[in-house]
Amino acid sequence: MKLPARIIGLSAGFGLVDWEGDAATYSSVTGTGDFIALCGAGLAECGALLPGDAQYTFLPEEGSGSVQFYPGIPVVPQGGGAPVGLPMGIYRMEVVQYGFVGEDLQSRTIENLPLLPVGISPEVPDPLPVQQSVGLPESGNCSDVDESLLEWGADIKGGWTRSWQEWVNDGQGGDTCIRMITYVRSTGSWEAR
Repeated sequence: MKLPARIIGLSAGFGLVDWEGDAATYSSVTGTGDFIALCGAGLAECGALLPGDAQYTFLPEEGSGSVQFYPGIPVVPQGGGAPVGLPMGIYRMEVVQYGFVGEDLQSRTIENLPLLPVGISPEVPDPLPVQQSVGLPESGNCSDVDESLLEWGADIKGGWTRSWQEWVNDGQGGDTCIRMITYVRSTGSWEAR
């Protein structure tokens, strides 16, 4: 993970944090890698030297370039142990990098990042629902829609119903499959409704 890390978007209390380069998964064997320490907003610093030192620790996946924090995202609690879901709140965030410089293991902590609200943003409304439509599959059954071909929502399965729309068949109209995608605040994800 090359820094500076930065918060690039806050939407409905879900902070998107990105960084330059790719994250290296923290390894307890070698003591190297990257992690993000989260602690109470009222603290001057988290002061985490190792994962589990702060109130919560997020361990980015190998090669990742960003993370969207939302209530329930798996984090390591203070003291270590099995992951727990991150509670709603406002957090101070520090990015910690461990790596070898020559033969010496050294850390670099980036502080003074903006506070990170997670699940708290009553003044920001949820995104509006999004309607998706595709041409009716050759099978004639909307349950056979291949979501992996979609430009957006490829990871959302199902929810399709048969319809007729004018845009298919070069504007002549025809059978389609449609669905409504709705943002679910409690999980920070989009779902078919």
